[in-house]
Amino acid sequence: METILIVDDEAFIRENVQRVLTEDGYRVLEAANGQQALELIAAEEIDLALLDLNLGPDNGLALLTSFKELNPELLVIIITGYGSVESAVDALKLGAFDYMKKPFKADALRVIVKLALQTQELRREVRSLRRSSDLGEQTRLLGTSPLFVAALEQVRDVARIPSATVLVTGESGTGKELVARAIHTLSDRREHPFVAVNCASIPAELMESELFGHERGAFTGATIRKTGLFEEANNGTIFLDEIGDMHATLQAKLLRVLEERTVRRVGGSRDLPVELRVIAATNRNLEERIKTGSFRADLYYRLNVVPIQLPPLRERKEDIGLLAKYFLDSFSRSFGKDFQGIAPEALQLLEGYGWPGNVRELKNIIERITIMANGTLLTLEHLPADLSRQTANVGQPIAVPSLAGAQGLEQALSSFEQQLIRQALQQTEGNVVKAASQLKIPRGTLRYKMEKYGL
Repeated sequence: METILIVDDEAFIRENVQRVLTEDGYRVLEAANGQQALELIAAEEIDLALLDLNLGPDNGLALLTSFKELNPELLVIIITGYGSVESAVDALKLGAFDYMKKPFKADALRVIVKLALQTQELRREVRSLRRSSDLGEQTRLLGTSPLFVAALEQVRDVARIPSATVLVTGESGTGKELVARAIHTLSDRREHPFVAVNCASIPAELMESELFGHERGAFTGATIRKTGLFEEANNGTIFLDEIGDMHATLQAKLLRVLEERTVRRVGGSRDLPVELRVIAATNRNLEERIKTGSFRADLYYRLNVVPIQLPPLRERKEDIGLLAKYFLDSFSRSFGKDFQGIAPEALQLLEGYGWPGNVRELKNIIERITIMANGTLLTLEHLPADLSRQTANVGQPIAVPSLAGAQGLEQALSSFEQQLIRQALQQTEGNVVKAASQLKIPRGTLRYKMEKYGL
């Protein structure tokens, strides 16, 4: 519901305007003088103000300037009983949207208010699109789908708060590290380090030393002092990817860092202050891991200050063509190829695929095509045969592999298992939880088999 402020020292004017606009479904606030109006503008989210130029001791034009200083986006319609051309021109020069002369009819009021609010909404949409476009150009986060644009808005907003801890969630391949880098790039920390750590790739026994550093002689082989990654990221951003796989002991130490903003090197005796932003990311369901006891609830709440959920590519159908063309242009330049576009039937196939590997899978396919093929147009013939089959065969019976075409029972079973998993992922549009339920196997087992078969 839009909020409109009427500023007039005549009570009957305020009452009549409020009655008309309230009937039309607006929320209407009243102010009898400039001070009341300024207090309301400072305290409330106001979309439109109707301002009388003749407010007794208050100067309407001066108030218009003060309104704009408090809220530059506020639209103001001037009301005057002294409809001189000079006062109207002065008001418009100072940023008024329009003006009305007293007395005015209810229908005229309704028309100008509706026009002003429509203009306000259009301005907001343009600003939002410009911000999203600028963000995409700076960070390679590309997309126009509503879910993705909403995520970009969150990125832009949280970047302004350099101390806010962020938890980025989403399936593998959705661009969680790109989001983390975007937050860093758009923040005041951009001139300082961005340090990325994959918590799943470093063995647990080495992770503490990597994160916090160690003193000389702290353990066998520690022949020199080592600076930890938290110290390296001081004044910048540390990105903890796959945080859901962090060992329980390190979770407790990370919680201490978040609470106290200090680190202690392995074998050290003093705490070292660190001033940085922590961004964590995971494709795991941390709330489920809390229930099973594999992730600390207190750490989760410390990390989940600003949550950003990235949608899977299958929920961003309108972005597939945009991303594919971006990757095609980029790789064509890199590899000296002449691809200029994508044929409509090839694009239709790309948009019909479930993309269990999300943007990363799309990028890899386009890169492979650009390396191996030539031409000016990416066509159906360039796309992998298995992608075509998977798109076409959703819901179709699975062919039982023949031993004659396999090297033995193990290979035949493996081929059959792979087909079952592909179909389950297609039928559930890449939802691993639903696919695992359909296959009646644990989710972790399905993820393992997906990695095994490169799905």
